[in-house]
Amino acid sequence: MTRSIIKAQARMGHDARETLIRTNALLYEDIKPGMFVSAFYGILDPKDNSIDFAIAGHDPMIVYRQRE
Repeated sequence: MTRSIIKAQARMGHDARETLIRTNALLYEDIKPGMFVSAFYGILDPKDNSIDFAIAGHDPMIVYRQRE
């Protein structure tokens, strides 16, 4: 169910953050008590070599930056 909602929201052209916010709003009313979803959602732009991403879950994000 979550995957289908994310795909539908992504097709609407939202950024990663807004996609997960809208997905959460739609899931909230129907998810059973004790259930949760952890997710990483990213939109890759190969033209400028960037990624717009958002996370939803319980663990903190780990950031790795390659040294030049």
